[in-house]
Amino acid sequence: MNKIYIGSLPQDVTQVSLKEVFNAYNIELSNIVVNQKGFAFADCKDAASVDRAIEHMNGYMFNGKEMSVEHSVPRGSKSKKIQVRNIPSHLNWEELDKLLAEYGAVDNCEQVSTDSDTATVKVTYSTKAEAQAAIRDLDGKSVEGSTLRVTLLPDPADTTRPPRQGRFVNGGNFNTPFNQQFTRPKTVPELPTRMLVPSQYVGAIIGSKGETIRAITAKTRARIDVHRKDNPGATEKAITINGTPEACGAAVAAILDVVRKEDHDARMAAGTWNDDEVPLKILAHNSLIGRLIGREGRNLKAIQEKVACDDVKCKIAISNSMADMHQCNVERTIAIYGESCKCAEAEVLLMEKLRSCYENDMMAAYQQQQQYPGLHQLNMFPGLQGGYGPPMRDPMYNMPNYMNGPYRAQPGFSQEQRALQSETCTLYIPAEAVGAMIGSKGAHIRNISRIANASIKIVPPEDGDDDKQRRVMIMGNPEGQWKSQFCIFDKLKQEGFFNGDDERLTSEMTIPATIVGRVIGKGGNNVRELQRLTSSEVVIPRQSETEGMEEVPVKIVGHFFAIQSAQRRIRELLSKAKEAEKQKVVHTLYSILMSWHRIPDHENSEEDETIMMTSVGEDDTTAHLLREDASVVHRRELITNINNMSLRRRLREGMRTRPSLSTLSKRAKEERKYKYSLVSVLVIGICLILMVNIGLGYRKCESTNEEMYHPPKIHKLKQCIDSATGLPFPWQNYRLPTNLLPEDYHIFLHPNLTLQKYTAQVAINFSADKTTDYVILHSRGHTFKRVLNQGQNYQIVLDFYGNLTFSLGGFYLSKYKRNNGKEVVIGTTQFESLDARAAFPCFDEPAFKANFSLSMVREPSFKTLFNMPIESTNDYEGGLKIDNFGSTVKMSTYLVAFIVSDFQNVSNVTAGGVEVSIYSSPDKISETEFALKMACDVLDAYENLFNIPFPLPKMDLVAVPDFAAGAMENWGLVTYRETALLYNPATSSIKDQEWVATVIAHELSHQWFGNLVTMEWWNDLWLNEGFASYMEYYGVDMVHPKWKFFADFSATTVTAAMTQDSSQFTHALSFPVTDSRKVDEMFDSISYNKGASIIMMLEDFIGDEFFDGVRDYLMKHAYGNAENQDLVAAVVARDTDNNGDIQAMINAWTTLAGVPIVKVTLKDNKVSVEQSRFMYPDGSQNLPETGLWHIPLTYVTNISPQKATRKLLTQKSSSFDVPKVEWIKFNHNRVGYYRVAYDKGMWNMLINQLSQDHEVFSASDRVSLISDAFVAARVGNLNYQDAFRFASYLQSEKDYAPLILATSHLGYIDEMLKVGLKEEQRRMYEKYVTYIFTPLYYELAWKNKTSLSRMQLKLQSTIVSLMCSYKYEPCLTTAYAKFRNWKENNVLIEAEYMTTVFQSAIHHNLVEDWDVMWNAFVNTTDALLSNKLLSSIGMTTNLQKIIFLQEEMLKGENIRSQSASSLIVSLTSNMVGGSLTWRFVKQHWDEIVKLHPVASFAMRSIVHHCLTTILDEGEIVGAEAFFKSKGIDDMQYVKRTLEKVRINIHWFKQHASVIGKWLKQNENSWHSDRP
Repeated sequence: MNKIYIGSLPQDVTQVSLKEVFNAYNIELSNIVVNQKGFAFADCKDAASVDRAIEHMNGYMFNGKEMSVEHSVPRGSKSKKIQVRNIPSHLNWEELDKLLAEYGAVDNCEQVSTDSDTATVKVTYSTKAEAQAAIRDLDGKSVEGSTLRVTLLPDPADTTRPPRQGRFVNGGNFNTPFNQQFTRPKTVPELPTRMLVPSQYVGAIIGSKGETIRAITAKTRARIDVHRKDNPGATEKAITINGTPEACGAAVAAILDVVRKEDHDARMAAGTWNDDEVPLKILAHNSLIGRLIGREGRNLKAIQEKVACDDVKCKIAISNSMADMHQCNVERTIAIYGESCKCAEAEVLLMEKLRSCYENDMMAAYQQQQQYPGLHQLNMFPGLQGGYGPPMRDPMYNMPNYMNGPYRAQPGFSQEQRALQSETCTLYIPAEAVGAMIGSKGAHIRNISRIANASIKIVPPEDGDDDKQRRVMIMGNPEGQWKSQFCIFDKLKQEGFFNGDDERLTSEMTIPATIVGRVIGKGGNNVRELQRLTSSEVVIPRQSETEGMEEVPVKIVGHFFAIQSAQRRIRELLSKAKEAEKQKVVHTLYSILMSWHRIPDHENSEEDETIMMTSVGEDDTTAHLLREDASVVHRRELITNINNMSLRRRLREGMRTRPSLSTLSKRAKEERKYKYSLVSVLVIGICLILMVNIGLGYRKCESTNEEMYHPPKIHKLKQCIDSATGLPFPWQNYRLPTNLLPEDYHIFLHPNLTLQKYTAQVAINFSADKTTDYVILHSRGHTFKRVLNQGQNYQIVLDFYGNLTFSLGGFYLSKYKRNNGKEVVIGTTQFESLDARAAFPCFDEPAFKANFSLSMVREPSFKTLFNMPIESTNDYEGGLKIDNFGSTVKMSTYLVAFIVSDFQNVSNVTAGGVEVSIYSSPDKISETEFALKMACDVLDAYENLFNIPFPLPKMDLVAVPDFAAGAMENWGLVTYRETALLYNPATSSIKDQEWVATVIAHELSHQWFGNLVTMEWWNDLWLNEGFASYMEYYGVDMVHPKWKFFADFSATTVTAAMTQDSSQFTHALSFPVTDSRKVDEMFDSISYNKGASIIMMLEDFIGDEFFDGVRDYLMKHAYGNAENQDLVAAVVARDTDNNGDIQAMINAWTTLAGVPIVKVTLKDNKVSVEQSRFMYPDGSQNLPETGLWHIPLTYVTNISPQKATRKLLTQKSSSFDVPKVEWIKFNHNRVGYYRVAYDKGMWNMLINQLSQDHEVFSASDRVSLISDAFVAARVGNLNYQDAFRFASYLQSEKDYAPLILATSHLGYIDEMLKVGLKEEQRRMYEKYVTYIFTPLYYELAWKNKTSLSRMQLKLQSTIVSLMCSYKYEPCLTTAYAKFRNWKENNVLIEAEYMTTVFQSAIHHNLVEDWDVMWNAFVNTTDALLSNKLLSSIGMTTNLQKIIFLQEEMLKGENIRSQSASSLIVSLTSNMVGGSLTWRFVKQHWDEIVKLHPVASFAMRSIVHHCLTTILDEGEIVGAEAFFKSKGIDDMQYVKRTLEKVRINIHWFKQHASVIGKWLKQNENSWHSDRP
C-alpha cells in the first residue's frame, strides 16, 4: 500500500484544499480521509510519490501550521484501530460483524458516518497483528458491489515522544488503580516550551521575510510562534515552541544563538561590550514551580550540577513569586545563565521535569473530574485556588490563555498604581446569578472579599435599572479589583451564567471629573488607542451629563480580560493626566470654543443625526459647545466656530442672501487673522458663555441596549435626551418635522486637497409653515434654538470645518495615476442616500426640496463642476480662484454634487439644445466618444418619449476613479465608475460596451424618475429605481434597436428579482422604512429588478394607457414628491379599456412581498390554476400567510404558439376549458411576474416539443421554460432525470438569453457538488455539461469576430468562458497559449476572451504567471483591464497569494476600496480561498465596515459570497453568533444569506445522491470530442 499519514493540520482543512496543496508539487492524492482533529490519510499512486511527499511536504507550512508527513503505518506501531469505508449502507450489522471477525476478536465497532450509499466504521481489534491482517485483506475487497477502503487509525503513542516508564503520556495507559474505573481521557496536549527574548531582537529571530525562523523550523521540526504583537511596548516578547522535547530544545538553542549574536553585535557597535551575555529565559506555570525546585532546592541543584563540567558553570534563577503575584501573572520566569550549549542542556532537563509534573497534574485532574462531574480541572492546581490568576489555554493546560504572564496585555499594576488610594468599580452580572455569587449564607462573597482584600457590595435595584442585570460594587486597590472581578467571573462561569471566556461583560469605574478631557485625549486619540489595544468598548459621558459631579463613571464593555486590560490602561492615563492638570484651564477653554465634532456613519447610528438651534437674542446666538465623546468612531470631522453662527431674519420678500465676492475674499484674511487672535477669542468666548445659559443641545438617544461606540451599532430608539438640559429632546421621530420648509441654500467651500481638510459655510433660507420653538435639521452634532412665527422667513448661516477622506461617501477624495506615474488627488461627492449631511448641515430628506447655489475655491490648474453651469470665476487670496455657480432647480439634497479636479472633457449639443459633456482624467479622454454619443441620443429619446424637456441647460457625465456604486444620478452632474462610462475597444468587450450604454440610459432616465419627481420617502424607492431599471432597456433599445437588448430582460432582470423574492426575508416594493439601515437595504434587487418587472407586466396588461398615466404622473408632480398611490391614481385615470380593478391590481403587486407561483394541471380539456407564494424549501420553514395577487395569466398552445390568450386570476384558484392541444405553455414571453408549476403530463408534452423543434417557442418563452423546469427540480416538483432530459435540447439552442440562463441553473448544481466535496460526481458532471455545449463551442469559439453577428459574439465569449470553467482541455490549452503569447511576446488578448485567458493561467497554478498578472494589475491605468486581472488573480488556490491579497485589500493602496467586494467574489470561487476569506472577513470586520457600511451593496456581496462555501449546520450557527455579536443579525440581507445556506444544505441532502446515481449511469454516453 502506498499510503501516507498527514498530521498537524488546521482543523478547517478540507479534502479539496489538501489535494490542491499537494498538487502544487505534482503529488497526486486519492482516497483522502480528513479528521477534524487535525490529521489525514491519503493514497499516493506509487512508492515514489510517497517518498516525494515525505521529502517535500514534511515541514510544509499550511495555514500557519507545519505539516508532518509520514508512512501511514510507522514502524513499531501499536495501533489496533482501523477505519473501514465504502461499506454498503444496506449491509446489516450481523454480516459486517461476521466479515470483521474473520481476522480476529473485535473489541469495538463504531459507526462514524453514513450517506445514502455507503457507511464508515471504526474497528478496534484485540491485537495489532489482527488489525494489520484486516488491512491487508479487506482493503480493496468488493462487498456487494462496493469496494472497501481500509486505513489504520494512528495510536497517539506513535506520533509523540516515547513514553516514560510509569508516566501518563498522550495516548498511553493509566498504570494506576483507577485504570478499570475510568474511561480513557482525550489526548493530552504536549506542554510547549515558552521562552522570553528581548523585544529588539524579535526582528532578527524572524529574519527577512521570515527566512531565519523558517530555517530554524525546518532544521528542528518544531513549530515556533513569536508573539510579537502582544503587549506593545514591552521590553520582552514571548515565544511558544511546540514539538518533541528534542525539537523544542534544538529550537531554543538556535533562537538563543541568534539573540546572543545580535546582542554582541549591538554592544560592539555601541562600544559597551562586556562579558555578560543575555540569559536564556523560560516561562513556567506557577503550579509547577514548587516541584521543579524540589525540597530545599534539590531538583534545581541537581540540574545545575549535571550540566556543569570542569570550570564551565550554569546558574538557574527563578523570579520572585510575590512579585509575580502582584503583577497578576500565572507564569514565573526561569533565567539560565551560562554558555549557549549549557543553557540548552539545562533547558532540556528543566522541561523534562516540567512535563512530568504537568502530566501527573492532568491525570489527577482528569480522575477528579470523573469522580466529581462538573469540577473544573484547574481547581486541582495549587496557585489557582486563591482566585488571583487566570487559567491557561492550549498548549498549556488546554484552557483559555488570555494572558501568559507579563508578556501579553494583562492587568498588571505598576508600583505607582498599587500606591493609589482605594477606588470603586462596578461589575454588571445577570440578576439571576446573585444567589450563586453570594453563596450559602454569604460564604462565597465573604471568601472573595477576604482573598482580594476588597469590599464587595451587591447594589439593590433602583428605578430605571435594567431588571435583567444587577450591579456589584467593589471598593479596593487595583490589585484587589482584579482579584475580586476574576473570582466573580470564574464563579459565574462555573455556574453556567456565562457561556465561556468570550462572554461580553459590562464594567464601570470612576475617574475624577476634572481630568476627563485628558483621559479622552486630543481628538479622542487616547480612548481610540485604548479600544484598539484592549478590544473593549469604552463609553465616557459628555461634559453636559456630568456637570456638578466630582467623579465620572466610565463604562467598559468586552470580554473579561479585555475589561481588565482597559482598566489598567485607564489607570495609567489617570497617572499621566495628573501631571498635566496645571494646563487644565487653558485646555478647557480651548475645548469649549474649538471642539471637534465627529459625525458618525449614517448607517451606524440613529443618534446625532439632527441638530436643534436655540437662541436668546433677536439676531445672534452664542452657544457653548459640548465636549465631544471622543470614543465615537466617525467618518468626517467638523469644527464649528461659534463666533460665526447666527440666526438672522430674512426679508419676507424672499430675497436670497448670498455672500458677495468681497465677503468671500475677506473670509480668507479673517481665517488667517483668527489663528493669531486665539487669546482674544477665548476671552470673548468666556464673556459670551457667562451671558447666556442656553446653548447647543446635543441629542443623545438612549437605547434598549447599552450605548457602545466600538464598533458602532444601531439601536432601537427609546428616548432621545437633550444633553444640555437633561430634558427629553423636543423631537422624538426619526424623520424631521415638517413645520419648516427650506427654500434655498448657498454653499461656500474651500477645500485643501493636500491637507485633506476644507473650510465651509452654508446659508439656508427657510420659511416657517407653522409656529415652532425649534429649528431641527441634519448635521450630526450641532444644536440651536429660536422661536419662529408662522409665515415668516428666516436664514441660518453656519461656518464649519471638515476633513476630506477616501471614504466614498459625502464630500470625499479620490485619486488616480497618470500614464507617467504621477498620482493626482481630486475631490468629489456621493450623497445618496443620507450623506449630504456629512458635507454640510441641511434638511436631509427627499421631501425637503430647495434650490442650491455654490461658491468653490480651487487651485488655478483645477476646475469645479456643479449641478449648474458656472456663472463667474474670480481671483481669491493666495493665488487661488473662486468659481460661482447659479441656483439649481428645486431638488432634494441627495442630488447635490460638486467636483474639484483637473479632468478634461468632450462636449456636444442635443437636438433639444442641452450641452452634454463627458469628463475624465486627461489620459482617458479618448475613451469618452461612445459615452458622449450614447448620452446625447438617449437624452433626445427620453425627451420625445416623456414629452417633457430636460430642464437644465447642461448635462455632465463624469468618470470618477473611486466610486462605491455603478453611478449616481445627480441632477445635471451624473457621476460614474470609470468602467461604467469609458469604452476602450482594446480592452472592452461587447458586454462591457452594453454595460456602459445600460448605465447611461439608467442614470439619464433618473433625471425624470427620481429628480424631476422624487419619492416622498425611501419606502417608495422603487418609483425611482424600478422605472430607471426598466427604462435602461427601453433607452438602449431606442438608440440601438439592432442590439435587440430587450430580449435579455426576462433572463437577467426578472430572474434576479425572483431570486431574492423567493426568500422568506424579502420585502414589498412599498415597504415602511424607519431607520438609516433600512434606507440602505432598500437599494436591492426588489426596488430595482422587481420594480422593473412589475412595470413591464403592467405595461403589457394595460397597454399604451399605462405610459400615458406615467406621463401624467410626471407632469403633475414635477419638482415635487410623490408616493406609490400617486402613480396608481395616474394610471387608473388613464385606463379607458376597463381592464378590471387596476387599482387593486397595482396595490397588490406593490404591497405584497414575494413572488407567486401558479400551479397548472390539465385534465381532458380543462385547465385548473391555483396561486400561492413561492419559496425555496429549507427543510423547516412554514410559508407565511399572504394576500392574493391579481395575476395577468397568458398562455399559448401548439395551435397558436405566438398568439397569447389572456386571463386575470384574482382568486386563489380557477379553471377554464381549452380546445384539445398537444401542449400548453403559460406566461407567454415571461412578461408576467410569476412562476409556473406544471403537472408531470404537461412537462412531458413540453419536453417532447422542445426536443422536436424548440424554435416553436419564442426565445423568451424558452427562458421561461428553463427557469420553471430547473426551479421545479430544485423544489422537488420535477425529478432531475426529467430536468436533464429537458436540458438535452440545449445542444440545439443558439440564442443568447436562454443559454445564459441555462448556464446559471446548471452552474448551481456544479457549485453544490463543489461545496459538498463530491469530487467524483463533480468530475462526471463537468463531463456532462461540456458534452451539452461542445457543438456550440466548436461553432463559435476562437473564431474571427468579423464573421459573427452581435448575438453570436456575446455567445462566443460566454461559451468559451463556460467550457474553460468546466476544465474542458482543448479550451484551457488554447486559452493558456494566448496567455503565454501575451506574457512573453506582449501580444494583445482579444477583449472578449481576456477574463477567460487570465483565469486559465490561474488554473495552471504557476506562481510566475500569478506574479506577472499582479504586476500588470498594479501598473495598469486601464480600469477595465484592472478589474479583469483582479477577478482572475483572486481565484488562486495558493495560500500565500490568498493571504497577500487579503492584506492588500485592507491597505487600500493597490486594490481600491471600490474593488473589495469584487476581490472577495473571486477569492471565494474555490474552497481554499472560501474558508480562508470568511475567516479573514470575521477577523477584520470592523476595518472592512469602515470602508463599506454594513448595509451597502459591497458589504451585502461580501457576506453573501463568503457564506456560499458553507454547507454545514454548525457553521451556520457560528455565522449567526458572529452576526449577533456585530449587532446585525436582524438585518434582512443577513437573514436571507443564512436562509440560502440552509436551502443549499436541504437541496444537497435531497438531490446530491440522486444526481450522482444518474451521472454514473449515463457517463459512458457523453463524448465531448470535436464533431
